[in-house]
Amino acid sequence: MDPPFEDYLDKEAVQRGLKLKKLIQGVLRINQRKYEDAYVDDPEGGGDYYVSGVHRRNRALDGDVVVLEVLPPDKWLSISKAETASATDGPTDGPCSTATLVDRLYNVPDSMKVGREGEEEVEGEAHRRYQRELMKYRRTTKVVYIVEKGHSRSFAGHLKAFDKDKGLALLSPKDSKIPRVVIPIADCPPDYVQEHQKYKNTLFIGRILSWERDSPFARGELMRSVGEAGEIEPETESFLVENDIEFGEFLPEALECLPRQTPWTIPQEEVGRRRDFRKECVFTIDPETARLAKGLKGQRESKGTLRLNQPKLKFTLNKETGLPSGCDVYVQRESNRLIEEFMLLANMAVAHKIWRTFRDRALLRRHPSPKEKSAQFLVQKFASLGIPLDVSTAASIQSSLDQYLGTTSDEETNSMQKMVLVSNCSKIMELARYFCTGTVEKEAEFKHYALNVPRYTHFTSPIRRYADIVVHRQLTSSLGEGPDFTMIMEEVESQAHHCNKKKKSAKTVEELSMQMFFAIFIKECGGIRGRGIVVQVLDKAIDVLVQDYGVIKRVYCEYLVLEKYEAHQKKGESAVCSITLEWPGEGGGPTIKQDLSTMSVVDVELTSGQKPLQFDAKILRPPQPVLEST
Repeated sequence: MDPPFEDYLDKEAVQRGLKLKKLIQGVLRINQRKYEDAYVDDPEGGGDYYVSGVHRRNRALDGDVVVLEVLPPDKWLSISKAETASATDGPTDGPCSTATLVDRLYNVPDSMKVGREGEEEVEGEAHRRYQRELMKYRRTTKVVYIVEKGHSRSFAGHLKAFDKDKGLALLSPKDSKIPRVVIPIADCPPDYVQEHQKYKNTLFIGRILSWERDSPFARGELMRSVGEAGEIEPETESFLVENDIEFGEFLPEALECLPRQTPWTIPQEEVGRRRDFRKECVFTIDPETARLAKGLKGQRESKGTLRLNQPKLKFTLNKETGLPSGCDVYVQRESNRLIEEFMLLANMAVAHKIWRTFRDRALLRRHPSPKEKSAQFLVQKFASLGIPLDVSTAASIQSSLDQYLGTTSDEETNSMQKMVLVSNCSKIMELARYFCTGTVEKEAEFKHYALNVPRYTHFTSPIRRYADIVVHRQLTSSLGEGPDFTMIMEEVESQAHHCNKKKKSAKTVEELSMQMFFAIFIKECGGIRGRGIVVQVLDKAIDVLVQDYGVIKRVYCEYLVLEKYEAHQKKGESAVCSITLEWPGEGGGPTIKQDLSTMSVVDVELTSGQKPLQFDAKILRPPQPVLEST
């Protein structure tokens, strides 16, 4: 019997294959809902490379930097109706001066334009034809090497089974993207074998130590118990562990820089270096009279920017229990927008300054444009709703959204429709990322797509982001106000990679925590009912956006009290476009038919889920139609 996995290629073969472009390197992404499916970005900007099944994934975990071998074309999957979008040029840049600072920060220089004359234009067209052809297929691959274990190999899970004779137990992770792990029974609580039932709800922290090619299971160790599932503190700790976020005490070497004498006062030499406003009258700016900030915002938006604001929940906590007693959507006020404009301006100005000084070592932040395949899929989806969408630039997407006024006379319904469109646009966006300028060949790729600026960085929040500290050091050095910045290009890129990883991990934990607190809030309320709108229809499920909270939740038809349901496709297409739910009539009356498609308004109910700290959603039966008397 063949072993379940293949041997990895040796390092020399990998380097040779990457150099000849016969192998592909990238970060593995495993589908949360369907763990058999995994993907890696195409470095050339085409559709994702597809890794089907655990066998072809070859023991790699989510977030690992892997090397792929592309399988023969007869193993590829066909994708119908793939279209492409044409490339567009950006505006030209003017000379730098104080008077035109904003223009310079927002305009794209000629050297960054796409599709210039001569060979480059010919090569660009050939590349686009190649990408158009590739978009017709999903290229299947297999993992042949793990370059870097981006996943920490630590996780939270439950003990599920044991074999006393072999002295082994099975630890099943909460996260479906992580495989089940065999651990020694000796790691388990002393009474586990005799009283294993009492540990069925206990959360344990485990760690993968090895995974041999001849074993279907990874081997690991049980590190500790964190408490009962369904309680806030154990669940929070599990989120942090699974996402490799440190939450222990600071190490002594990290505390060395802090003052030893308390209470601490500002040294006199530091006071002498700064402007002292302690005796001045300092007051806040009334947003209604801040014309300067409004002018900046207007000028920035006139250059063409994209703003896809997603609802963000905030909770009011009970002071005694610590449980959420209230929940609503965070509202951004004029004062927030005022500060944001000056922060954006500062970040852009600093980005230009450090780039001029450290051409190949500046730490900037870029936002790639959406992948062509994803953008065209969205165009088709909007077209099916009768909504034109121009995806040629960030500004054109924003313009398309701004022009949409809704399809009804009900403002609330139109607002929900707009939320659906924004949500769909957000899905195709790439993540913004930190990078070292020397590692990116083309200056055009420095661009921040959503802000539509050629250079951008993070400078304004050094108290909460390490990237900003690095940028502060670069700026201080460039101004001659501090020590020389001595990090080499590879070190800056390493810091950028680390910051990207941690930022993504922090965002994941934030989302998990929000979902947990929202589930607790729903439980405390005994369930919530409200209006919703259909975001997406699948063959057996419906994604619904809940109006009052901006939360999107999947409703599974099999859990609704239905006579039957049937999904529908348009002729010649495989994607589901609508679904018909048939509800039992009231009091033995006739069946109620409900046809749903994207943008359909429904009544929904959110209730506590069967699993701890989760919630479920269901669509409520529509009222019985009133029959007209004859």
